[in-house]
Amino acid sequence: MGQVRQAIDVFDRVNPKSARYATAMYWAGQNYWWLYLNEKLKAEGAANKDQMAADRSKAEQRLRTALEAFQKLSIAGKPMPQYMLETQLLLAELRNEGGQAKEAAALYQPLVDAIKAEKPQSFDTTTIRVFLGAVRAYCLLNELDKAGEVSAVLVDLGPDTLQVNEVLVEFAKLLNLERKKADARVTELENTANAEELKAAKARLASTRALLGKTLVKLSQRQSLGLGHMMFIGETLNTIGMTAEASQQFHKILKRTETDQEFAKRAQKAMSLLRTELLKVLRTQEKYDEALKQVDQLIKENPKALEPLMEKGRILEAWAEKDPGKFDEAVGHWAMLRTRLQRCGGGPTSITR
Repeated sequence: MGQVRQAIDVFDRVNPKSARYATAMYWAGQNYWWLYLNEKLKAEGAANKDQMAADRSKAEQRLRTALEAFQKLSIAGKPMPQYMLETQLLLAELRNEGGQAKEAAALYQPLVDAIKAEKPQSFDTTTIRVFLGAVRAYCLLNELDKAGEVSAVLVDLGPDTLQVNEVLVEFAKLLNLERKKADARVTELENTANAEELKAAKARLASTRALLGKTLVKLSQRQSLGLGHMMFIGETLNTIGMTAEASQQFHKILKRTETDQEFAKRAQKAMSLLRTELLKVLRTQEKYDEALKQVDQLIKENPKALEPLMEKGRILEAWAEKDPGKFDEAVGHWAMLRTRLQRCGGGPTSITR
């Protein structure tokens, strides 16, 4: 720690009139930020909060000074110098960490625009930090359209890595939550006389669903995804009615289990759920006969599982809406299931003890 503070003293002594002043202030700010983070990582009660606050404040002050100095030296129309980019990025991260999402977003956006204009062939760590930080800042501000724009650039230009994909999935999950809220709002307003609010709510739902679908489709084309990520993409595509894309995603999971042994082991416990989701696809596509054959096979293989029995009821119910001749069979199935649940106490995941 002592050596870091000695280095900071050296940077602080650089003459403001020197050509090295902006860079020196950047390094001073970076080192103060490192000291702050290092202290923050200490066990509860062991960190010196007064020292943390002082180091954080000095880090912000030095970085602001550095950025102002770099801005005076920058040339319009020329690419942003690397140290200027690093300074603005670190200051944005500092603001994000402090809960100042609006200030952080204002610093991130020019960096995103600059990278987007350059269309780099590869993304280094700095570039990834820019995009991930910008997406998180806009999400914190609930500015989903802007987060979506940044996310789209990240999907198009960003590397297919687990780190990048995890943030994209986080964004998709946030979008899905907003879709649920928008859907609930439409349902709430449908029983009122407020036509204008209902129209606006439906427009919000449509735009959110469209952005979610576009994001999920692009995500599904990536390879560095965990099983949980892949299942979320498929289930959500299914929920929003993009059944063809959902089916492709679920079959991609099945295909991967054939070639990736480690993945197959992790997927084993989720296989029943995956097949149930495929049944939902068939039901939505009104392929009731095929869905019924597959659900009967799934019930045979998992006689104690509740979800396949529930899905069979949904299939029969949907079929009966199209073909009244299936009504008695649907009613009979639900009645049978209700009786079995009452007999075993209505357990949430099993119909037998």
